[in-house]
Amino acid sequence: MKKLKKLLAAFLLLCSTVAGAHDFEVDGIFYRIPTNELYPTYVYVTYKGSDKFEYHEEYSGDIVIPSSVTYNNHTYNVKGIDGYSFYKCPDVTSVEIPSTVTSIGTYAFKYTGIKEIVIPSGVSAIGSNPFSTCPLLESIVVEKGNAVYDSRNNCNAIINTNYNEIISGCKNTVIPNGVTRIGSYAFYDCIDLVSIEIPSSVTTIGNEAFWNCSSLKSITIPSGVAEIKASAFCECSSLESVVMSFGVTSIGNSVFAGCTSLVDIEIPNSVTTLGQNVFGACTSLESIVIPESVRSIEVYLFRDCTALKSITSLIPAEHLFTPRGEFNSLDKSGCTLYVPYGAKAEYASTSYWKDFTNIVELPAPGPFDLVVGQAGYATLYLDYQVEIPTGVEAYVAVAVKDDLLKMERVSGGIPAKTAVVVKAKAGTYTFSYTDEAPAAIENNMLQGTAVTEYITAIDRVNYYVLSIVDGVVGMYKVALDGGRFVNNANKAYLQLECESLGMYDDEFDTSAGGQLSNGFRFDFGGITSVENVEIENGREEIFDLLGRKVENPTEGIYIVNGKKVFVK
Repeated sequence: MKKLKKLLAAFLLLCSTVAGAHDFEVDGIFYRIPTNELYPTYVYVTYKGSDKFEYHEEYSGDIVIPSSVTYNNHTYNVKGIDGYSFYKCPDVTSVEIPSTVTSIGTYAFKYTGIKEIVIPSGVSAIGSNPFSTCPLLESIVVEKGNAVYDSRNNCNAIINTNYNEIISGCKNTVIPNGVTRIGSYAFYDCIDLVSIEIPSSVTTIGNEAFWNCSSLKSITIPSGVAEIKASAFCECSSLESVVMSFGVTSIGNSVFAGCTSLVDIEIPNSVTTLGQNVFGACTSLESIVIPESVRSIEVYLFRDCTALKSITSLIPAEHLFTPRGEFNSLDKSGCTLYVPYGAKAEYASTSYWKDFTNIVELPAPGPFDLVVGQAGYATLYLDYQVEIPTGVEAYVAVAVKDDLLKMERVSGGIPAKTAVVVKAKAGTYTFSYTDEAPAAIENNMLQGTAVTEYITAIDRVNYYVLSIVDGVVGMYKVALDGGRFVNNANKAYLQLECESLGMYDDEFDTSAGGQLSNGFRFDFGGITSVENVEIENGREEIFDLLGRKVENPTEGIYIVNGKKVFVK
């Protein structure tokens, strides 16, 4: 009974301790006993007191955390390190973590002076950037055998192997190829990070990933990254150069806010969303171009951009939208808004855009030089109307039959946003803008883009691009990568609906006469309807393509009075 009373008293003593507070101290290290255990056998290294912000600089020098500690004649294993344990202890020069530790909390070593850290193989849980604001940290090693984390290729970073995500880095980090995510806060406040290369395998840059990396001078974002999340490069005060590859679609809130050295930045024409305060307080930013792909702008986009004198919006009149809020804190009388040719009236009547005192139309589109190779063919797509130069024939695609793509010649100029196949001798040809709008073209099976753009495949649709296969020029099916392909700027592609033959076959092209086809040759034969063929000498002689006379033709292509004819 006495033994039971002692155990009960001990239990009550444990329960009386304040959650998050240290319960005892041994050899200058503070420990917390878990309160969810009836008879606890382990403890956590923690901070002094009950408030992680109350005491600072309680630790200093070289810290060696033991694997076990004895207190009141009871021995506990050291199982973890609480968040903020060594917070604001700049005189801590090193920390040795025992193999018994399985967890390290958020900001556990923030603002310490450690130079290197070794993560034991048994650690299975690490909080948000435990090594934030450790300016001297230059080496991070995860012991081999860890089932959750690694530091592959001596990268000086902690990588979560389940997600291929960097969760914590330092000034000497080299991101290995194969990493797909740069996690939130991964390089948070890494003030001595001067440069870093983001490999092409990366698809996500997390919230505040490089927040206040004040020595970072330049960054290149690869094409695989679709979204840059909020505040990713916020307060990078030395950042002068940003290269964003085509593929980025969304720039989150405050991504470049406080980048006071940023003078110029090119936003790729894949971006559709500009978040709140993206360029807030970019006090050196003098000019910027908003690409035509943008469809959403949040509030405070250019807040306190005191040097901004020129905004060029390439958003065409037909896609112009009202931003989510006015361009707050921007001197709209001292900043010129340049808009596409012919779009001034639309901008001047649209909310918030119309607040700019000086709206200037860009000049009419200049000439476009198209290079035609030795094969004698090229594709072309322009977002403005042009004349057809001498020596050039332009065609649209209107039908397919078997492996032939029926082409119809364009005359009088090429309308805006009309994809064509150009036929000409090898050379360079100049297509000039014309004020006279050519007649619109209907039923064109060709598509195109004015900029390099990812084309996301639609269900039951095949895509073909200009190519040469076995010496034959035609439109050949493209291989999709992740359900999409890249169409280069000012180039055209063929889009055809298809039906599935079965579970594993989606290549049945019904518009191609029911043929399985990987490509189509061009037919420039001037195919017309048989009704439009003039009968000579009162007779109509019909021959097949092999020259054999046909009395009762079925649907197909024939020679009628010396002309190719499509018989329906």
